[in-house]
Amino acid sequence: MERKLVREDKNVIQSLKSNAIQLEANANKALDLFHSLQSFAKIENEKQAFAYIENPLDYFDKLMIEATKVKPLGTAPLNPATVADMYGVNRTGFMDACVMKIENRYLPIRIVSSQHNLLKFDNGKFSINETALEQSFEKYRTYADTPLKLEILEYWENFAKNLNEHLQKGFVNKLEIYKTALVLGLKSEGERFVVNYFDLAEKFRKMS
Repeated sequence: MERKLVREDKNVIQSLKSNAIQLEANANKALDLFHSLQSFAKIENEKQAFAYIENPLDYFDKLMIEATKVKPLGTAPLNPATVADMYGVNRTGFMDACVMKIENRYLPIRIVSSQHNLLKFDNGKFSINETALEQSFEKYRTYADTPLKLEILEYWENFAKNLNEHLQKGFVNKLEIYKTALVLGLKSEGERFVVNYFDLAEKFRKMS
């Protein structure tokens, strides 16, 4: 069925875009930190990448202990800091880097599982999943998506168009545009009438 966009919350959508860009940058920074501060493991596939980014320190400790093959004595758990000291692993440097200040922001090296769909991993790097990001915008968009809504939208757009034609022909006082628009349920932008898409979107949401 045909549908037409009535309104989208541009501020929220821009914020989501910015957050996704920052998420991508942070995830790749986290990968760089992992590979630059140790030599016992590499992250080569998507499963490893997401396991790491969800809890970098735990992942680091797990692979470090596996690589060193240190066994616990009895039931006492291994102390990762002690193992790192024994083998000269820069675990402290990694921990410090996890909260490194970058461009006046503290690096949120850890991402939650609900953010996974916004990223994909390929050729050793994270990138934004544009399809998932676009889908996240939809809850902030309102459409005319039924015959009745499309009819209402067309009515208001034609109404504003006809009034603007009247305005250009001098049948409407330009000094009264703002007041006339309010009375008629429209908005004014400069010297023209426009549909009040905010109010129309609210009305359509209530009709859903």
